[in-house]
Amino acid sequence: IYHEELLGIRNFSYRIKKQSQGYYLVLNFEMDSSRVKELEKQMNIMRDLLRYLIIKIPSDYEIKSLTEFDKELEAVYAERKKKREEKQQSTVRKPAPRAKVVKVEKKEEVTKPAKTVAPVEKPSEKVEEKPMEEPTKAQKQASLDDVDEKLKSIIDDPDISL
Repeated sequence: IYHEELLGIRNFSYRIKKQSQGYYLVLNFEMDSSRVKELEKQMNIMRDLLRYLIIKIPSDYEIKSLTEFDKELEAVYAERKKKREEKQQSTVRKPAPRAKVVKVEKKEEVTKPAKTVAPVEKPSEKVEEKPMEEPTKAQKQASLDDVDEKLKSIIDDPDISL
């Protein structure tokens, strides 16, 4: 173990094994990777241990304590707040101009008299109705051939499964 940080009792974000608080501890250590499984088995047996997390950190990782990290975070938040305030001060808001009230006089509508349309007279002559002619045998055969072609095209279509 080359670094140890005791964070103390903290609230969980959700209940774990009927507990809402726990004691946090961060340990940085070096170990042979073949022994990690053995360590996990031992930690699983411990009843007082609610959760654990073992991670491999990069070789260029710089260890910081939680207090150092919190200070850096506060500095970042303060800088953002300062920029936001400067931006608000630089953009002075002008009040929106008020709308002018304009008095509109109502003009009288001029109505035109409606045109009268004379009714259209129907011609007295009756149109002779011709009975529909029956299609010839050749016309029937041609329409059947068209239907057959359409059916074949539908059956041969690869997008349609029957």
